[in-house]
Amino acid sequence: MKRICIIFFCLLPLLAFGKEKPLKFQGCWDTIKKEIFIPVTGFINDDIPTLNLNFKDIGSVCIIITNQNGKIVYSETIQTEVNPLCTIPLKDLDIEKGMVFITDGINTIYSFIELQ
Repeated sequence: MKRICIIFFCLLPLLAFGKEKPLKFQGCWDTIKKEIFIPVTGFINDDIPTLNLNFKDIGSVCIIITNQNGKIVYSETIQTEVNPLCTIPLKDLDIEKGMVFITDGINTIYSFIELQ
């Protein structure tokens, strides 16, 4: 019984966070000393269809989500110094595949998104 409890508690983090997929952003943002700087990390959670973004302090950015046909289904401007964490529910957007774009008007990065 003790072994089962130990195994359960070892696997619990994998069960709780196993459906969270990291996003791989591409594109160009300000380059610093010839290093590529991506100012955000992101994850898709399939259990509760959400897009979770964690920004560095880069000012005002626009987040745009498109479906697989290229139609804009979500657009919001946020201040990253005020709201560095952004969670976007994807259930009501009715998308299975699409793209997320993040821009400050000069720089743009993007990632493909897909729900399971």
